[in-house]
Amino acid sequence: MGVLLALAGIAGGSIGATWASFSSEARNPENSFATATLAPPSDLTVRRTCEQSSTVGVRSSTSGSGSAGSLSIARPSGVASGDVLLAQVAIRTGAATSVAAPEGWSSIRQDAAGTQVLQALYLKVAGASEPSSYTWTSASTGRAAGGIVAYTGVNQSNPVDAHAGGTGAVANMDAPSIRTETPNTRLVAAYALRQVTMTLPSGMSSRWNLNSGGGSGSVTVGVADEAFVGPGATGDRRATSSNVGFDWVAQLVALRPEATARASLSWTATPSSFAEGYRLQRWQGEALQVDRTLTPRTKTSESDGPVVTGESYTYRLAAVSGDWRSAWTSVTFTPTAC
Repeated sequence: MGVLLALAGIAGGSIGATWASFSSEARNPENSFATATLAPPSDLTVRRTCEQSSTVGVRSSTSGSGSAGSLSIARPSGVASGDVLLAQVAIRTGAATSVAAPEGWSSIRQDAAGTQVLQALYLKVAGASEPSSYTWTSASTGRAAGGIVAYTGVNQSNPVDAHAGGTGAVANMDAPSIRTETPNTRLVAAYALRQVTMTLPSGMSSRWNLNSGGGSGSVTVGVADEAFVGPGATGDRRATSSNVGFDWVAQLVALRPEATARASLSWTATPSSFAEGYRLQRWQGEALQVDRTLTPRTKTSESDGPVVTGESYTYRLAAVSGDWRSAWTSVTFTPTAC
């Protein structure tokens, strides 16, 4: 190419300028066109997307009752590292507004029906070694009851998609609808009722339904769950009380499935009609991790991954035509947790 252009420049004069402008590029080991000759793509942006990598399942569950401000619940059987444990703690009196959770447990929400019933939900990601039981305490001397469900395949870094709670004293105990943002969550409905019995929602799998004992000072608790495709509004989940006029608390939680973070790139196509496609690179520091060609020229998006949450990446994109490429356009990206 260089020889032909040089000869043409000798013969005609005008071609010589073209040789001069290309000769330095021809010696470039990356074969870069002048920007004005092969235009790069523009407006390169990148955002984090999530790709589901598991389905939320149930490992096992356990439940129990207590009194005098203390509730101990046994560890569910077969718990493995990475399982997500969800605990229900219900106390006969809502006058105790403070509940002390065991180490490692975080609060999802707490609701009280007047001074009659208090219900709190907690969550923990299981480690390699877990105790045989967990104990919650409060200033209340009333009866208490609850349980723990161990779930598999839950997103450990961001397990709760949405949650809501409601209270009442009518027969229909509605855990209020929530709106999920993630497909294929697991809905968990938890209920606490003063003294009388309850029937859990049809269409959900019951994990426990028990009374603490203690007659008129007792609390009845129940938890049920189901898979929810979503995303979107779940609708209420209705349990029923055996008697009208007894206070209750109803809560609904959606657990996210485990997901892998990916990079979703978009750009404006090169205006150079003779371009054949693009060259995409992903760098982390000085390490080149991805280097691939994308076609056709009209392509304006690409998905890349998996990428690691909290790590910093630089994406570079150039237009290509044969062995030639344009100048690079680049963007930095640090993905957040799914």
